[in-house]
Amino acid sequence: MSTIVLEDVCYSVAGNAILKGVNLEVKEGEIVSIMGQSGSGKTTLLKLMTGLRRVTSGKIIIEGTDISCLTENELEKVRLTTGLVFQYAALLDSLTVRDNIVFGIVRHQKKSSKAELDKLVEQLLTEVQLSPEVASQYPSELSGGMQKRVGLARALAMKPSVLFYDEPTSGLDPVTSHAIDTLIVHTRNQREVTSVVVSHQLSSIFRISDRVALLDGGVVRAFGTSEELHASSDPVLQEFLQSDIVPIAQGEERHQNNGS
Repeated sequence: MSTIVLEDVCYSVAGNAILKGVNLEVKEGEIVSIMGQSGSGKTTLLKLMTGLRRVTSGKIIIEGTDISCLTENELEKVRLTTGLVFQYAALLDSLTVRDNIVFGIVRHQKKSSKAELDKLVEQLLTEVQLSPEVASQYPSELSGGMQKRVGLARALAMKPSVLFYDEPTSGLDPVTSHAIDTLIVHTRNQREVTSVVVSHQLSSIFRISDRVALLDGGVVRAFGTSEELHASSDPVLQEFLQSDIVPIAQGEERHQNNGS
């Protein structure tokens, strides 16, 4: 069963075609990563899938709903079932970690008591492997890796069935990057969410992904498992496969989705 289906997705700005007919399917529970050169349109594609931008033509179907033809109010309802973890966390500097995490709940859902929200924040911080004491801190007091974790906790607060990640390990040192990668896999395994990751870091991409798509020339040039991509003779694809690929060590969580 496919949770996300892209059919001939095109996107242009001032007559400049950025995406020229993207076709892609993401199965339920998969982690699919999208890679490509800078300017290839991978972040634009993520914004289209999250409804932050509108397609020029084509369809983006999320859990059976074509979001490309929805009104803004209808689209807002779909967004409540998805979560977006921004590249730089995009936390609100004037709010504490606690208030950042519950921001979506307070804005969109029924009112909850302070005690209920505090308990949820504690649970979510624990889930993303942060101390509950972090709740009272402000984003400026946190490291980059901690901010990424809080961004994930905020997305999880809405109980999404689909998670989108924009460059989740960008700007992080190798040790922290590895920890974030493992957290992405752990989150999928525990919550059974479908995950789409945009990244340029090959070690992360092949560490976490069930399948990987190469975006090139405004289309998906290659799409498959790590083994399938490495077996390909496509010269453009091979340019992306020169870095060392570090698999998750034995004993760490790794779930191979069987597409069921």
